Amino acid sequence: MLGRVIRIARPSCLVVPKANHQNYVTSEILAKIEKECDRYCLVPRVPPHKVTVIGAGSDVGRMACLFLKQQKIIKVLSLFDEEPEHNVLGVAADLAHIDTSTTVEAYQGRIYLQEALCDSDVVLICGGHYVMPPCCCLLDRDLFFQNMQHVRTAAIACAQFCPQAVIAIQTPPVDCNFALCIDTLKLANVYDKRKVLGVNAINSMRANQLFCSFTGTDPSTATTPVVGGTGRCTRVPVFSVAKAGNFPQTQVECLTRLVREADDIICRVKSNNEQGHLSIGFSTARFVLNIMKGLFERPTFIDSALVEQDQPGKCYNMPICATPVTVGKHGIEEYAIPTLNETEKRLLEDAKCDLEDMINLGSCYAMGNEYCLHPCKICPCRYYPPCPVTQPCKIPPWLNGTLLRNGPGSLKVGFMRFKHLFDSAALLHRFSIQDSRVTYQCRFLRSNTYNRNRAAQRIVVTEFGTQAVPDPCHTIFDRVAALFKPGDSISDNAMISLYPFGDQVYAFTEAPVIHRIDTVTLDTLERKDLMECVALVNHTSHPHVMSNGDVYNVGMSIIKGSLRHVVVKFPFTEKGDMFKEAHIVGSMKTRWMMHPAYMHTFGITENYFVIVEQPLSVSLYRTFRNQLSNQPLASSLKWFPQHKTHVVLISRHTGKEVNRYQTDTLFFLHIINCYERDRSLVVDLCTYKDAKVLDAMYIHAIESMQSNADYAEWFRARPKRLEISLDATPLTYIQPKLLVDLGCETPRIHYDLYNGRPYRYFYAISSDVDAEHPGLIIKVDTISGEAKTWWETDCYPSEPVFVPHPDAKEEDEGVVICALVFGTDECATGLLVLDAATLTELARACFTTPSPAPKCLHGWFLPSTLT
Repeated sequence: MLGRVIRIARPSCLVVPKANHQNYVTSEILAKIEKECDRYCLVPRVPPHKVTVIGAGSDVGRMACLFLKQQKIIKVLSLFDEEPEHNVLGVAADLAHIDTSTTVEAYQGRIYLQEALCDSDVVLICGGHYVMPPCCCLLDRDLFFQNMQHVRTAAIACAQFCPQAVIAIQTPPVDCNFALCIDTLKLANVYDKRKVLGVNAINSMRANQLFCSFTGTDPSTATTPVVGGTGRCTRVPVFSVAKAGNFPQTQVECLTRLVREADDIICRVKSNNEQGHLSIGFSTARFVLNIMKGLFERPTFIDSALVEQDQPGKCYNMPICATPVTVGKHGIEEYAIPTLNETEKRLLEDAKCDLEDMINLGSCYAMGNEYCLHPCKICPCRYYPPCPVTQPCKIPPWLNGTLLRNGPGSLKVGFMRFKHLFDSAALLHRFSIQDSRVTYQCRFLRSNTYNRNRAAQRIVVTEFGTQAVPDPCHTIFDRVAALFKPGDSISDNAMISLYPFGDQVYAFTEAPVIHRIDTVTLDTLERKDLMECVALVNHTSHPHVMSNGDVYNVGMSIIKGSLRHVVVKFPFTEKGDMFKEAHIVGSMKTRWMMHPAYMHTFGITENYFVIVEQPLSVSLYRTFRNQLSNQPLASSLKWFPQHKTHVVLISRHTGKEVNRYQTDTLFFLHIINCYERDRSLVVDLCTYKDAKVLDAMYIHAIESMQSNADYAEWFRARPKRLEISLDATPLTYIQPKLLVDLGCETPRIHYDLYNGRPYRYFYAISSDVDAEHPGLIIKVDTISGEAKTWWETDCYPSEPVFVPHPDAKEEDEGVVICALVFGTDECATGLLVLDAATLTELARACFTTPSPAPKCLHGWFLPSTLT
């Protein structure tokens, strides 16, 4: 018998006959005769009473095989596993020493899968990963993604090599993998709903044991079915069938909770943090044994199995549900639907949502469909009631409108966490100011990236600084094809800014996809791919909205086979789509052909578009490589510290490059303002000495800043001015001048009247994280160099937005409004209103949020007439 195990596990030697020898037994003539005989004289199949265990080398598989080896009804026990570390050959050799009549065969490796399955009567699919799932809606999804290929491979092999076999699926999560298996069999046209069962034996066995222990009943004479699903949140033990109707309700609830939390309890008790593999293995073996008895002896009752119901209307209106069944010689013969009491009906109704969601997940991956989260699991937008304004402050009565904000939201997806601040899901905020009262609401942007991550409950789209988990369904050819569709292949998580296009507002990032949002409900209304209208590969996060409503932005596009920086104009349309008439109005060659400069903003004056080509570039070679290898975009950036920064002027009239100048090596994110004056051009921007600030926004760097002596220097931004003579020769060096010795970021000006024109004041927040008061709001006088500040201990404002007074006569006549977060209370946010001239506080509205309120980045104020 031991020889039998080893012989089958190894490939047999091939005997090649002599060239002049023809074996009569395999001759073509005899083959034709045999084929005719098979055609007219069908010989009935003689079942070999064979059980094949796929995943036999796993902990559960070994336990199940141990019990199955002792059953006389099983004549051949075929063990298969493709994981070398499971050493199924050793398991079979060990089982072969047990003195029973069952023959043991072993097959190691996928190439032997056909031999293992051939002529099988029952196939048990077990094994895979067994992770403790604390919630069926959390880690079960991740568990499915780890095990789905194992189940899919087994299902395809069963369809090809033993379509007549009864299949029992035990690999967790059974709810998902059952749906995956049946849809795979449907695609192969071999599906028979009587012959596919999800193993729910462990749950019904636990329920029965708990009930019998409680009542002193012999477990062999009682049954306690479990209906619904197999997951922790979907299994519903029916104690009323076990005559527990006279139990106090508290005891029934306690037993139900014990059944649902049995995995957790065993895990906590066992020192190695494993599940109950012994009990799972025993119950699984008994489940398979009952199937074999039903096929070859007599109809056999099974306490609980996840099956496709014959009449869903009689099974709680659930097409797929775990119920007791009776198995006969052709598979399932009878569906026994237990009657539920009111408590059990309520539990089952609560479980339907989770079960349908998990079944849908498995089905979508089998059919190749896009998975959408079940509607009942999507949280609605929260609307916050009006909050009274802090007294004695008072919001100016003329200030009415909506402040929209955008920025990072949740850093977690399931059990995974984003690595960079720019990666977290975009969270939209809305502060509505009407009649001196303020309301607040927030909602996640429903981008494709957000939907896919949330559906999978893990990060499945690679972001700026975070690598997604690999998708086994995507081949290298899929990634190559994705290079030509950046709007579909890269993340569309638009979490940087918000800008109006006519009467519509869009959320921006630097990818070519933007999203239109509802300014009242914050619903995501439309996804716009700028590759389709102006062929932009990417663009800045900060377009310019002109006083006449036209919008300009800078991006990269391929023109006549050459990659160029281009300026795109979106002509104003009072109602409707401004993107239909979008066109390129200017372009320039990139400084380095394979390393175009990274741009977050650009400037505009009366006659010029101002492009600052900094020495931080996007390596095209690295971008292509990272796309193919699923690496984050951040690794595509390359810093050239030996090169100067170039300032390029593109004519607004001809669209051509007019001149370029150079200044110190620097990095910048935001241009404050640009304007022309007396044959000179002024460019004000917030500068860093290098691009380390991007590294400073990695979550690990933020959490460890106290132990990083260089962290404050990474964030050390200073506002500087470049005064350029328009008569200077090309590549003339321009000496930067310091405007104020304070860290300034997210600068804002009186935009409506002074964008692209001579101005005096700008507002910013502090970038000096080591300052005595890091939460500063700063007002800078660019003429005198003086600065005014506002601060409050433990208060951290976001980008200050200037709103002019309706009858303003001075540049700084109006208010500055900011969103606030607080260090001591992470579930609080607020709106601060300051006098723009003096930075004295006029009003504040504070709100308590149901979850932590993150600091936002950029936004836009819509007066009431435009909201």
